[in-house]
Amino acid sequence: MRRSLVVAVCGLLLSACAGLQPQNDILGFSGLGNEIRNFYEQHAVEQNWSCTFPRIDTILTAQRVEEGAEEQTIRVRYAWRSGGGRIDPGANLCRGTAERDFVIRPLGDRAVVVAMTGGQRRR
Repeated sequence: MRRSLVVAVCGLLLSACAGLQPQNDILGFSGLGNEIRNFYEQHAVEQNWSCTFPRIDTILTAQRVEEGAEEQTIRVRYAWRSGGGRIDPGANLCRGTAERDFVIRPLGDRAVVVAMTGGQRRR
């Protein structure tokens, strides 16, 4: 009896952890989640420059809002927090959810991010 309870609890914990894995394949593009996260981390600021080094924790939703011959625009809703191991003056207050548009350039089954909306540090 005790062993089956332990096995059941372990199974539930593993299932819960599996649900926390980052979403990486988005709208049929392999690795697009990582591309979005990397571009965001390199350029984004949040809360009117109060949070200068945010990171995406979770991509909540993604939808295609525009599709051109060479580029597509994807609207992404995400949960974010201060991160990257850098000093962020508002680190204790830097977390939330937000939405941005990302412009991607498809390359077969993959895509690269070329631009995004919202506050950004200089490139």
